[in-house]
Amino acid sequence: MAQSLKIEKNLTFIFIGVLCGLLFVSNANANEDKPSEHHSTASTVSDPDIPLDELELLLKPMTSEELIVEADAWFKPLRETALALNLTKLEVKRDNVLIEESGGDGGPEDGPADQGAVDKVSADKEKALEHIATLREKRTALIDRLSLTL
Repeated sequence: MAQSLKIEKNLTFIFIGVLCGLLFVSNANANEDKPSEHHSTASTVSDPDIPLDELELLLKPMTSEELIVEADAWFKPLRETALALNLTKLEVKRDNVLIEESGGDGGPEDGPADQGAVDKVSADKEKALEHIATLREKRTALIDRLSLTL
């Protein structure tokens, strides 16, 4: 009698274990059958000049996963713009060094050839400074859009 009670108890544990295993497997399969609602492509970056109020309206219904995709998409052009800005700043810095080294102070040792080179470097520097201003405006706009996404 004691042995049949022991066997019955073991069978009960085995039955419960198998039942729990089946429930676990069926739950795992049920999660796989659901269609993925996660968008892997950003939808708001197609227009980098989108007004902030319109962007906000597009972002409101998004899930946190979708917002992460959008933020990553806005970060990419921001990173590219920051790199271009820093490279242009380096160009201006090097132009300043060239102007200083050439002795562009108008002294008697400056010949006509030296002055022409200084003028060209100065003109290049002016163009680079204008480009820096444009890149700063673009960077600010991208930061605003990324901040709104976050």
